[in-house]
Amino acid sequence: MILRNVNSGGVEVYDIRNNQIIGANFMGAVGLNWQFSGIGNFSSRGTSDMLLRNSNTGGLEVYDINSNQITGAAFIGTIGMDWQFSGVGNFSGVPGETDLLLRNNRTAGWKCS
Repeated sequence: MILRNVNSGGVEVYDIRNNQIIGANFMGAVGLNWQFSGIGNFSSRGTSDMLLRNSNTGGLEVYDINSNQITGAAFIGTIGMDWQFSGVGNFSGVPGETDLLLRNNRTAGWKCS
């Protein structure tokens, strides 16, 4: 489980086993204008990565997570502010790939990328 402090932008990961929190680790802080969008295998390394979106610009950034630490970050582009996240998953069927499902709030159109 990942939780983010709404006042400081701090991100903490919690290890859960058998419905119990067995550990916690502070991973760092990100600016308050960056909003959580999803967890997926965006790096194609088989590990969980965190996707954040800038609420002012529409910019997307992926944070690599390894052993409960943020080990790297990459800016992957910008999407228009009229597109909202609907989910992340392997919609394309390509093994090991995580895709974004977006919905346009003006046209109600869908986009998978």
